[in-house]
Amino acid sequence: MDLNNLSSNWKKLQQEQMDTRSKPDSRKRAADSPPAIQPEPAKRPKTQGRGKASTKPSQARRPTQAAAARDGGQKTAGASVASLAQDHAIPRAGLTVAYGRAGATLPADPPPAAVPNAGLSSTVVVGKYVALDCEMVGVGGPVNERSIVARVSVVDFHGEQVYDSFVRPTEHVTDWRTWISGVSASHMPTARDFAVVQRDIIDLLQGRILVGHDLQQDLDVLHLTHPRRDIRDTQRHPPFRALAGGNTPGLKKLAHQILGLEIQKGPHSSVEDARTCMALYRLAKDAFEAAHAKAWAKHPLPAKKKKTGKKGSRKSK
Repeated sequence: MDLNNLSSNWKKLQQEQMDTRSKPDSRKRAADSPPAIQPEPAKRPKTQGRGKASTKPSQARRPTQAAAARDGGQKTAGASVASLAQDHAIPRAGLTVAYGRAGATLPADPPPAAVPNAGLSSTVVVGKYVALDCEMVGVGGPVNERSIVARVSVVDFHGEQVYDSFVRPTEHVTDWRTWISGVSASHMPTARDFAVVQRDIIDLLQGRILVGHDLQQDLDVLHLTHPRRDIRDTQRHPPFRALAGGNTPGLKKLAHQILGLEIQKGPHSSVEDARTCMALYRLAKDAFEAAHAKAWAKHPLPAKKKKTGKKGSRKSK
């Protein structure tokens, strides 16, 4: 017997047995191991009309008036945040700060400018919140100069332009203040009458939360009032006043310190100022509402009176 050959064969047999033990049955391995992760098939876009795929996924359908009022006109985060700056002319830096999306990819191009004197938008569904700002001119001469409204702008919760109009002056203008107001006599041929603008603003403010800066001055030149419970004034917000050492903060300063925006570098734009006010409110909305609830806790709304029959009336027997 060849012992050397036997030893060699024995070693080969041992090696085969070890290989068999180290490699489980392929069927058992397939059953025990988790299935390979397959990429999800791409979802087909929803069709519109006669089976045509939508080519504008970023343009969501506008909510109904009831839905907009219920959620304050708030849009969902995500892709819509990136489109807000481009579609609704909201400052890119303000969006990033207000929505807390520091890493969001926003359009590199500057947002489109406001549309002066466009009147009431026919496409915007206005939600619960609006911001108002007015530009004013001087009347009465240098001794008894007063301010009257010359331009009015309203934006929605996201800064989208809802209303903008030049206002035909009701008195002789002695100082257009163009270097501040941005309004001149050249804008007046297409301006709307004061009564028309006033009625439009009344309709827009009805039942809504009004945001602005030094709103009393704006309401005064419009000869309007608004329920104090429904006013959110960035000039009077305590944390904002603290930035000015307890004094009245300017909108330009708030925009720079809080939003990192530079506004009013030239003649003012009432659309830009209204958007800035709303961006400030969006950023500090919870603090605004907490301070508002605390301030009005001692002034509950009066209970509704129950309907009763006429005094002295008797039931017929």
